[in-house]
Amino acid sequence: LSFVDAEDMFHCATVSKVWLSKVNDDGIWRTVCHRDFGSTARRAPGPDRRIQETKTSKEAWLCWRRLGHDLRLKQIDAPVYERVLEMWAKIEAWTTQNKPSIRESLAPGASARDFEAFEKHLGLELPDIAKMIWSVHNGQSMKFDELVDERRAPNSKPNIPNHVSLQVFDGLFGGYSFYNNLVCTRMFSLSRSSLWTSETLDEFPKKMVIAASYDFTKPFFMDVSTGMVYVCTQHGGFPCVPPGELGILRWMEEYAERLATGVYLKNHLIPDNTDSFGINLFPEAGPAVSVVTTNGIEAKASAIFVPESIRSCFTYSIRLRVASRDDLGYPSAQLLARHWKITDGTGHTEEVQGQGVVGKFPVLYPGGYRDDEQGEQGDHRTGTFVYQSCSGQLDNVPPAKGQFSGTLQFVPGSLDSPLGGEPLRIE
Repeated sequence: LSFVDAEDMFHCATVSKVWLSKVNDDGIWRTVCHRDFGSTARRAPGPDRRIQETKTSKEAWLCWRRLGHDLRLKQIDAPVYERVLEMWAKIEAWTTQNKPSIRESLAPGASARDFEAFEKHLGLELPDIAKMIWSVHNGQSMKFDELVDERRAPNSKPNIPNHVSLQVFDGLFGGYSFYNNLVCTRMFSLSRSSLWTSETLDEFPKKMVIAASYDFTKPFFMDVSTGMVYVCTQHGGFPCVPPGELGILRWMEEYAERLATGVYLKNHLIPDNTDSFGINLFPEAGPAVSVVTTNGIEAKASAIFVPESIRSCFTYSIRLRVASRDDLGYPSAQLLARHWKITDGTGHTEEVQGQGVVGKFPVLYPGGYRDDEQGEQGDHRTGTFVYQSCSGQLDNVPPAKGQFSGTLQFVPGSLDSPLGGEPLRIE
């Protein structure tokens, strides 16, 4: 019986009590579940599409079949669907605890009707993996984005209230800033994707817009024929994950894992802007961040590849604080100068040196800093001094290569009240 089509097995069960007993054998249905869906456990999607325990393998088979019918899937792959749910569970847990406004923006799952409307409007066929992902959450739903979309209409200039404008920082896929550049990427619902994909389909065939920064300076596309994800650049698309199957799932799994393991944290996207809390994409842990403590001053640095700029570049974040007053040996120290060496993958090195950083000369002390600017005392602030800048627009920068190093010089005490001794060097 394990070689018989499941539908035929149901017919066999009507022949006699003997056949009914044989057809209801749990071992047979466990084999059929594995054959048809890749699952051997008595676990399957319930009415809410979340995995739940079932009493029998036959019940599990029926639940998996119902999911495939509801989502109009070509093939039901239970292990892949469970990966989708695990990915979303990590994102839901993190956003619930750290950024509830993002969690609240996650829309209920899309339906077969949503999939059909998308496909009919664009003439594209959604891959099964996209249906699985959007069936859990149909992107984000925010008033800010609704008002942005209204601006597509002629002579439409809606006012965006201040409390709504703060949704700029609620992008599910996080963001960063440097100088006057701010990126914060939100996940599109299918209806919003349909709206904006219709604008780009001629230029990017078979690619749907799945996410973009609040102002569309950084859009992301998924190739519906391969499932690969790309970030749009001035010269086409840059792949977000290595080539292979289930690209969009692998991309979102990696992102969810970085949230869960503390690589990305909730923090100000714009330094010192208390309203700009979001998912900050400057890594805070793992191999992509460098931390050094010298003379009691901790310097933490990380960088992000920015392919959406006219030419590829990196933006970097430097975080400075007094980690040990005893090792510092002074009540405070003020930044005097910097000297950076930035080497790209071709071996080209750019040196940057000057007074302070981005016009600032912070006075660091245990627990906080004074935010001084050129010739002017600033406010006292608690926590870590942060500044963000970029490498400059270098040609031919491979994103997996390059080196950033340098030196910071601090004056013991402050520039207007030095405490003597040689400048402190942080390398």
